[in-house]
Amino acid sequence: MKFVVVDIETTGGRPSGNNITEIGIVHVQNKKIVHQWSSLVKPDSSIPNNIQALTGISDEMVEHAPKFQSLIPLLQKQLEGDVFVAHSVNFDYSFIERAFRECEVAWRMDKLCTIKYARKVYPEIGRYSLANLARELQVS
Repeated sequence: MKFVVVDIETTGGRPSGNNITEIGIVHVQNKKIVHQWSSLVKPDSSIPNNIQALTGISDEMVEHAPKFQSLIPLLQKQLEGDVFVAHSVNFDYSFIERAFRECEVAWRMDKLCTIKYARKVYPEIGRYSLANLARELQVS
C-alpha cells in the first residue's frame, strides 16, 4: 500500500475564495519514504499579510511559481497512490479537490486523517496538534 502524505499552504482557511500557495507530497510505502516532491504555487490573488506571517510565503516567492492548472499533469502523477494522508485531512483534500474541479479535472482518493488516527491510537495524549504529537512520540 502506498500512502501519499500531503501538506499544503493556502491564502486563507476555506477553499472558497482562497488558493493553494505551496504543495508538499511524500510517498510512503512499506514504512519508508520512497519519494518527495514540493512546489510553490502562484495563487490568483495576493497573499494576505497575516497568512504571509503564518506560512512564511510571500507574494514575491510565488511571483514566478507555476499556477495550479499548469501543475495538473505532474500533480496527477504525484497523487498516485492508495490513500491521501494529511493532518486534518479535509482541509488539504478540499483545497486540492476544488482546484482540480475548477480546472475541470476529475480527481478522488481515499483519505486518512492523522488527527483522527492519533486520537484512536493514542487517546492518552489529549492534544493532537502536529507539534504536540511529534514531541509526545519523539519524532523529529
